[in-house]
This record gives sequence, C-alpha cells and structure tokens, in this order.
Amino acid sequence: AGATRSGTTSLYYYLKQHPEISFPDLKEPRYFSSINLKLPQKGPGDETVDEKLILNFKDYSDLYKDIENRRVGDASSEYLYHHDISATEMLNKLGDIPILIILRNPIERAYSAYSNLVRDGKESLSFEDAINNEKLRKSENWDMMWAYTEVSMYYEQVKAFKNVFTNVKVLIFEEFVENTKDNLKEIFKFLEIDENFISETNTVYSHSGAPSNKFIGWLTSRQNKLIYPFRKFLLENIQRKHLEKISKVIFKKSETTIKVSPELTKKIETDILMLEQLLNKNLDCWKQKLK
Repeated sequence: AGATRSGTTSLYYYLKQHPEISFPDLKEPRYFSSINLKLPQKGPGDETVDEKLILNFKDYSDLYKDIENRRVGDASSEYLYHHDISATEMLNKLGDIPILIILRNPIERAYSAYSNLVRDGKESLSFEDAINNEKLRKSENWDMMWAYTEVSMYYEQVKAFKNVFTNVKVLIFEEFVENTKDNLKEIFKFLEIDENFISETNTVYSHSGAPSNKFIGWLTSRQNKLIYPFRKFLLENIQRKHLEKISKVIFKKSETTIKVSPELTKKIETDILMLEQLLNKNLDCWKQKLK
C-alpha cells in the first residue's frame, strides 16, 4: 500500500518472483486512490500519471481475470497517502485482505520524491522552495507526488489501515535494505506461503537523481513530447533490471545534506513519536537524523 519512494518498487519485483504470488501486468492500477481525484491533475507532467489510472472497478477486476494463484497483489503505493478513501473502499470491494506497508525516514523519503521529479524533468525549484510551495500546489490540484512532506507524515495513514484491516504488516525501509532476505522470509510467512523461497535481490529498483548532463535531462524528461513515446516503448519492452543499470549511469545522486526548517523538523518528530507508539517499535534510526 506504500509509502511512495520507500522501496516499494524493489519490494514488488522481489515478491513477484515467488511462484505463489502474481501481479497484473500493470504494476500500479491505483484504482482505490483514484476514486475521488479531480481529473485532470494540474502539475507539470501529471497527465502521464493520469493516463495510467484505472478509474472503474470493472476495468480493475479485468486486470486479474486471467490470474490464478495463492496470493494476487496490487502494488499501488499511493493507497497509503489516500487512506481516507482507499482503506474502506478496499475492504468493501476486496474483503479483509493482508496489507503490506513499507516506510522510510520521512525526510529522506521526501527528498527522494523530489529527486524523482527532478530526474523526470518536472521539478524546477530547490528542495526548500518546493516544500514551501506544497500547500499552493495541493490547492491547485497537483498529483500527490508533489506533497513531499505531507506524504511523509505516516501516523494517521498507518493508523487508518490498522483500524480497517486485521492483518497489516509494516516494514521499515532501512531495515529492509540492511537485511532484505530475512525481511522477505517474514513477508512470505505473513502471507502464508513458502517462506523458504529465495528471491534474487541484487537489483535495486527505481533510482532517483539529477540527470548527469543537460542532454540526458532533455532525453529523459517526461515533458519532452518528442521523446516521451520512445521512453514509454523502452519501459514496456526492456526488462526493468536492465533499465536500472542504465539509470545508475545516467542519473547521479547528489551528496547534498538535506535541511528543513526547525518547525518542520518538530512536526515530523512528533509524528514519528506517535508512530512508535502505534507500532510499538523504536524508530531511533529516523530520529537521530533529525538532530
């Protein structure tokens, strides 16, 4: 169910290797998070998000009509942010299904989302200015990916899913990266499938970062109307693990220290403290980086 930019794509590719797990061809149907969206969304390049949305339950059901397996998944990471609508609708349409959530250090998740939009040629502001423009962008009906810090306030989001569903497993991104195979074993056990299956986890998916030069930026931008159809063709016809190898070369991660205001730091710290109580879990790995 999310959160976006928290390892959800890697988790998806690791899970789908398991012979008892299947996903539809469309990785993120986003049906349960699109129900109350006002379309079209107005952010730069948001039309490339809108065009992939599944907007009615018949079309959503049709994605799964030829799939038969022990576990059948939906990897739409926006569901967590849109918890006020998605959780109840999922329960009504699908029943009390198992829910997987993976959460990342809130500031680092926000910066990763920012870097992702920089990579795609959508974001032109500095990180600080982008944060300061969040409320304005939301009021102008931009996609949720632009809500960098709001998406990182996990407490209410996770609480909503735990209140609605019986079986909710919450993973911590940093722990997942540190010990991927053991975490996958726990997930398989949670899903009541063969926990001894070993996924190939050498590839890390969905790199973010700034293009290494202006030409690469022009070539990879979703704003580029000439190149975008070719980009879509590549994404649909080349194995994702090979595309990730290319991404590591052409997109460079900055070593910038992430700085936010004291007011935002306090707000995030308060949210983390409430989340700790909700999960009965120590999150010092996040709090230490707020100092």
